[in-house]
Amino acid sequence: MKRSGWRTLLTAVVTAAALVVSGGAASAATAGGGGHDHGLKPQTFKLLLITGPHGKELVNVLTARGPIRGTGTDTQVSDTRDVFVFPKGTVNVDHQATTNNQPKVNEKTCTATFTEDGTFQLKGGTGKYKHVSGFGRYHLTGFFVLNRKDHKCDVNGEPKLSVIKIKAHGKATLGRHHRK
Repeated sequence: MKRSGWRTLLTAVVTAAALVVSGGAASAATAGGGGHDHGLKPQTFKLLLITGPHGKELVNVLTARGPIRGTGTDTQVSDTRDVFVFPKGTVNVDHQATTNNQPKVNEKTCTATFTEDGTFQLKGGTGKYKHVSGFGRYHLTGFFVLNRKDHKCDVNGEPKLSVIKIKAHGKATLGRHHRK
């Protein structure tokens, strides 16, 4: 997951966040409130991404509790899709930010913080999660240690260190699942 520039990193992580979804999640949540849960159960995800110099991934740990469970990793596919990789299969996650917060830069410490909220949809996958579906909301927090350039914080360059934490909750079902 090579990412250049901390703004690009923010965009990538936020959109991926591995748990966030497209605008259809909000309508799915509303539609699910009519008493028919179609087998949907509570689902949570927690993601910790730590990236060092030159975009080197140092930590990528995803924890899932619910119909999707276990420890895995997050792979960003596009600005609006991530793939969660678990030992028993993968999960496609579409996501969309619902807030548009600007990073707050501390010029004295040359650090930046960022938060974002959004929605996600689970759209199938592989293995045990081939027919998975679901939706929910996520909250992302980011912390960045910026480089200095010409005695100023380089807000356009790649950070020395980035720490992204995502917490997501919603509903999920494994759908049609046949044991092999």
